Amino acid sequence: NIIQSLQGAVPGLNISVTGTNAEGSSTKTRIRGENSITADNKPLVILDGIPFDGPWSEINPNDIESIEVLKDASSTAVYGVRGANGVVLVTTKRGKSGKLNISVKSNVGLSYSARNPEYVDGYTYAQLANEASVVRGGRPVYSNAELNLIETGLDPDLYPNVNWRDVMLKDYVWNNQHHISINGGGTNARYYMSVGLQHKDAIYKQDKGIKNYDNSVGYNKYNFRANIDANLTKSTIIELGLSTEIVTNSFPGYANDTKALWQTQANLTPVTVPVLYSDGSLPAYGASADQQNPYILLNYTGYKKKNETTSSIRLRLEQDFDQWIKGLKAEATMSINNYSALTQSQTKTPALYYAQGRNKDGSLNLIEKVAKP
Repeated sequence: NIIQSLQGAVPGLNISVTGTNAEGSSTKTRIRGENSITADNKPLVILDGIPFDGPWSEINPNDIESIEVLKDASSTAVYGVRGANGVVLVTTKRGKSGKLNISVKSNVGLSYSARNPEYVDGYTYAQLANEASVVRGGRPVYSNAELNLIETGLDPDLYPNVNWRDVMLKDYVWNNQHHISINGGGTNARYYMSVGLQHKDAIYKQDKGIKNYDNSVGYNKYNFRANIDANLTKSTIIELGLSTEIVTNSFPGYANDTKALWQTQANLTPVTVPVLYSDGSLPAYGASADQQNPYILLNYTGYKKKNETTSSIRLRLEQDFDQWIKGLKAEATMSINNYSALTQSQTKTPALYYAQGRNKDGSLNLIEKVAKP
């Protein structure tokens, strides 16, 4: 988040992190604190002379030439009521006269969860469940024979011992970001163009070979910006600015995010249900035996992809009347913004089975709880 780079550098500018997602840190920006308990207190952001209401993540930091913060009433007066909470002026890079310059920047990094909880294994969990029941005057939840089966893993179908964190979460994920820009021009025309790419993998482990479609969970962002300046005459300058951002978020088919996936792997006990039955069937659990474990939610419910596109066109015309009236200039600015979103969804509910024990031949006695699609 580019605004976070100003934290502590500008007096009176308060920036607090309100959350973190695939796009980065969500922030709350305030200049001179909270001015109202009911109205919006965020400052006015001006991007290349045009009010900007989108998130900071839409602006590629590599395209920024300068950021200026206006705090006092005299400097914000020209922006009227909208500038009452302060103004942040953002200027993007523009072309400079001279030879062609090409800039390439590439970052590759690792992300990891520094503070993951440590869960007890199934045998320890069963012992603690027995202890909790006995001290309350009840009977042990698990018999000695069942404790032995959990500890030894002799029957992982009916007495599983699953560390869901190890099954579902990676130790680290790769992230990469790339940016290339060109600028140059002559006396009469100048240009700056850039293309950016950002990719972030999800922390969840997926079995890529299960299905013949791509159900990867991840985040991709593509940026394009072009700033072109031209001298139509010695006193007339025209500026054209084009920018496009395309964001693709991919999720499992069961929801529009991964919140339930995270909660399920964190709350499911190690002895509730196996990852899969030994014959490959998908296990069900819960009071109605229709709930899916996080492994199934991630790999067997299809996929959803949301594509968001934000585009803007800015046109500015400046006329210098200095030859007639010294110091007089006039300018006109026009901008067009467009936002579109497309969600592609291919979802399904897989066949689930509940094991009621074993048959005489040792095979699982499975009952179909959710029919095959």
